[in-house]
Amino acid sequence: MKLRILAPLLLLGSTVGLKAQTTPPQPWFSEPLTRFFETSQVTSLGWSRDGKTALFVPVDAGGRGGAVVRMMLIDAVEDRVLVDQDQWGDEFDLPAEEPGLLARGLEQSPAGKAFIEACLDAGIQPADPAVPATPFPLKNQGSTITARAIAVPLGATDDTGSQPLDYRIVVVSEGRGEKTIFRSQVSHAFDVTVEGYIPSPFEPRMVVVYGVTQPGFEGERPKTYGFSGCHLKIGFTKK
Repeated sequence: MKLRILAPLLLLGSTVGLKAQTTPPQPWFSEPLTRFFETSQVTSLGWSRDGKTALFVPVDAGGRGGAVVRMMLIDAVEDRVLVDQDQWGDEFDLPAEEPGLLARGLEQSPAGKAFIEACLDAGIQPADPAVPATPFPLKNQGSTITARAIAVPLGATDDTGSQPLDYRIVVVSEGRGEKTIFRSQVSHAFDVTVEGYIPSPFEPRMVVVYGVTQPGFEGERPKTYGFSGCHLKIGFTKK
């Protein structure tokens, strides 16, 4: 399965300012977002029964700085990005050092409301509590499942120390074999790493979280996160 996050299929509307009319609190959204601003971990807000999951994803703030979150809704069965929207905390007249107020402000913003509506329309059932990405291995019905990133250089390193890479994400299931769930190329990167997994509570399926470390602002090395859906029983080949 190949789930690309670089070209979003749906962007939400304008996020500048807050609407005068507020809606009832959505704690399944604002409480995990508060923790996200404190920990900056990839976090699943919940799953639908047909394989969709809603995520809060860290974003490199670069020279802009401040709090920022990437709100994503992905279909881990059909490998589609349904919603992909960055929200910056500095678009609100709220203190960045108060993550709870910032989360409530985002919840009431046009982008926050649209994301909540998209999640509800997709049948997302909120997790209690929200689930951060968990490091491998995963235990499933007596089988141990792991994942790794395999990166092959395509050219020489540049003056930042990065280089073009061809990489793939491979999942290995004890007793079933292995399968490649994603493959791509990147023009400038230092490394590709598997960060963990987020399991579905409804079926034997997970999203594998991986990170591509690239040159960033003033010598920094930010990590861009990607996601690939994976069935836990189907598609493995023994070697």
